[in-house]
Amino acid sequence: MDHGELASLAESLLKKAKKQVDSAEVFIQYGHGSGVSIKNGSLESSSGGDEFGIGMRVISGGRLGFSYTNPKDPEKAIALAKKISKLSTKTGYSFFHKSSYPNVTGLFDKKVYDLEPAKAIGYAKDMISSCQDFKKGTKVTGGGLGWSYGADIVANTEGLLAMSDGTSISGGVSARYEAKSGPATGSWDEDSRHDDIDFALVGETAAMHAYDSRDPKPLPKSGTMPVVFGNEAGMEILEFTVIPSLYGVNMKRGESVYAGQMGNAVCDSGLSLYDDPLDPKGDLSGICDEEGVPSQRTMLIEKGVIKGALYDTHNAFKYKAEPTSSGLRAQWLQDGTSYRAQPITGARNFTLKGKAVGGKDEVVSKVDSGILVREVMGAHTANPTSSDFSVMASTLFLIKNGAIEHSLKSLMVSGNAAKMLKEVIAIGSDHRHMGGALSCIGTCIPTMAVGGLNVTP
Repeated sequence: MDHGELASLAESLLKKAKKQVDSAEVFIQYGHGSGVSIKNGSLESSSGGDEFGIGMRVISGGRLGFSYTNPKDPEKAIALAKKISKLSTKTGYSFFHKSSYPNVTGLFDKKVYDLEPAKAIGYAKDMISSCQDFKKGTKVTGGGLGWSYGADIVANTEGLLAMSDGTSISGGVSARYEAKSGPATGSWDEDSRHDDIDFALVGETAAMHAYDSRDPKPLPKSGTMPVVFGNEAGMEILEFTVIPSLYGVNMKRGESVYAGQMGNAVCDSGLSLYDDPLDPKGDLSGICDEEGVPSQRTMLIEKGVIKGALYDTHNAFKYKAEPTSSGLRAQWLQDGTSYRAQPITGARNFTLKGKAVGGKDEVVSKVDSGILVREVMGAHTANPTSSDFSVMASTLFLIKNGAIEHSLKSLMVSGNAAKMLKEVIAIGSDHRHMGGALSCIGTCIPTMAVGGLNVTP
């Protein structure tokens, strides 16, 4: 369906809803995607499909109700949402009113939209060949490539009508290198809104990561030490600790390490953390959130001091705050948005910035003795209220005299994420845009070196 058809469907549903309820909001999600999977160095299968669904929220008698349906019977959602509203508590909440929207360019690439399967297969083969040609004994164990187009429209009886769309392409592989002490593994992936990924480099990087991890040795001495977190490892720890602690609902409930800390210094004075969904490279960037609130940059921590929090419209109303374009239709431990979910608070492009010293090697050079962690497991078990965490570092290296010495066997790394940000040693300039590992967020995180973490076998 084109934009006009989606808008007409939304307006038709709202017209019918106005006859049955006090006010209504419709969210329509439409898209299509294709993919190629890789297994044991070969193309295994291809797939493709469409998604088309409708989420409906209504306010009837001051009570909020929600339901969802497919486009074959869209009016069913109105009646069901009205029925469900009778079970909710009466409030004074109302949907967001008509607004103007910023111009966010670079979200759509016709080359991705029109990408032919044959060309995509060529990209997948590039990843396989570059990975297996990197070093003798390197094999691709798995991976894949996918590309998609998605369009969302949100409209309500308050006069709001907003539509955003965009393209996405991603690819990655996992590699195994047969070393003297046994197989070593590594992986790498990239995603973009544009057809600009060097897929051969993706395969080569995965192979390099596997090769670098060969012949790991035990940690010479466990204890408290500096840790350098690569982009992905750092993101996963923040995803389940610091980021949810900066959601207004958690701060107001006392379920955040930052509860009652507004205006106080809480981390290194050189750090600033903010959400910037106006950045076109962000995974969840766009002209508005999924409630139609215009996108804005929200400063959360500025030079170490808490300045703000993120809110969807319902929690903003509940706690007498302003919404921050942070309404995402998602569920806990769900890494994508869906018309099947009601809006909750979510960071759309959570960004960590500080005085950068350079890339990964420059960050490592600031650590006399410690470890570099590239991948972690178990970050989702962190305590989001206290920000305590304990993860298994599965791909890591010993740092000695400011340089990487050799790979290490798996270790446990534990500490407190909020305290960790008070002991920043160095921040990199190598920011990487990433979606959440298990939650619906967008992030932009650099390599960072921090002190005071416990490292044990």
